[in-house]
Amino acid sequence: MSTSPITARKTMQGYVAASLRQRCATCQHQKSLDALWLTCSRGGFAVTAYAVCNDWTVKVKPPP
Repeated sequence: MSTSPITARKTMQGYVAASLRQRCATCQHQKSLDALWLTCSRGGFAVTAYAVCNDWTVKVKPPP
């Protein structure tokens, strides 16, 4: 199976899609307010989905 030139370049440079990067929307400490704004349970303030801090922790999905 051959890799496309774009996929090969992304792999070579360590590209990570925005949906997988560390950000408030993927953090264990976020509470959703609406599509754009979230609340940080660590600080108790509104944050955007693409913000990030030093306390970022991967969101764990609850068991089914």
